[in-house]
Amino acid sequence: MPKRVRHDSKEGSSGESEKRTSCGERIDVATLLEQRNELLKMFEGMERNQHTLEKMVAALKHELEVKNNELRRKNRMVILGEMAACLAHEIRNQLGGLELSAKLLKRDVEGDTRKEKPLEVILTAVAELNTLVGDMLTYTGNLVPRKEPVSIETVLARALSISRRELERANVCVVKNVPPGAPQIEIDPEMIGRVFVNIIINAAHAMPEGGTLVIEARLGDSALTVAFSDTGCGLPPEAETKLFTPFFTTKAQGTGLGLAIAYRMVREAHGGSIEGTSKADGGAVFTVRLPLTPQSGAATV
Repeated sequence: MPKRVRHDSKEGSSGESEKRTSCGERIDVATLLEQRNELLKMFEGMERNQHTLEKMVAALKHELEVKNNELRRKNRMVILGEMAACLAHEIRNQLGGLELSAKLLKRDVEGDTRKEKPLEVILTAVAELNTLVGDMLTYTGNLVPRKEPVSIETVLARALSISRRELERANVCVVKNVPPGAPQIEIDPEMIGRVFVNIIINAAHAMPEGGTLVIEARLGDSALTVAFSDTGCGLPPEAETKLFTPFFTTKAQGTGLGLAIAYRMVREAHGGSIEGTSKADGGAVFTVRLPLTPQSGAATV
């Protein structure tokens, strides 16, 4: 007959929640499960922290790369600026002599249209070369803005006055929309005015047979945006990525430095942004964003 095995009632009641190791020690299963869950939660938290850290490291690497590229670009600009200054001095000396000689010859042949015409061509070419040299010096030079509180309405009005001849020649109608009571903004009015003039004249050239230029200023929480929308021929697809590249132009005449200079004046001197795109319904729109408060990365005096 098999022997009966006697079970202790106390031990049997706790058998479901306790087990013994090979050494006879008791193990509380519920406690183990609780510890396991806590470990899983801890590992999940560590994983989340790792992902967050990886994102932060990636963002910092990107920011460092942008800063390094900007530093390298500025170093190149310093070298180019020194070279341009030396070349400009020599070129302007030669151009000055050429201009003076052409003017003296033109005075001697005054009234002789056949002889005057080639001299006028020379003088026009000299003026264009002087403009190119000036643009090169501006582009490669150290842009230090002289900021002051100014109304964007005042800057736009002056830019339109300067561009009036080109607008009238192209029969362009200007529609200006500036919100009433817009606050003054800390900018260099000469620099930003030059940016506006460049965009307005480009728009006039894009509408040689007439059209409409809509200038709209919008006030945001942190920036003032000025958009110039024309009804011209728009931008070629390949041009949108090269608009602000030095010496790139879609016009038959021009230095290709106007928008490159505008980019530096807005981006570097004011910490803003400038972009140009084609519109779906035809024409192009250029948008200038200027921060309402001076930016730490922008130069100032």
